[in-house]
Amino acid sequence: MVASAGSRAIVPSLEQSMDVLIALLVVSTAQTAALLTDLRQVAGLVAAFVAAIAAARLGWHGTDRVLARRSKADRSKTGKD
Repeated sequence: MVASAGSRAIVPSLEQSMDVLIALLVVSTAQTAALLTDLRQVAGLVAAFVAAIAAARLGWHGTDRVLARRSKADRSKTGKD
């Protein structure tokens, strides 16, 4: 009788521990999904920032090239080149 009572005590604890493990798995899966959603938004912001910096640098470089060509053309017209 002691052995059967002892074995019955073990079975509910195994079921409870499995319930706890399943609950932890479900919670961690939900948290991972939420974090990935947030990460996607942050990655979009970072990509937009990098694109803005790249556009600014390319714009500045392009403007600098145009001004250099105009300056070179002006110097060649006046004969100061």
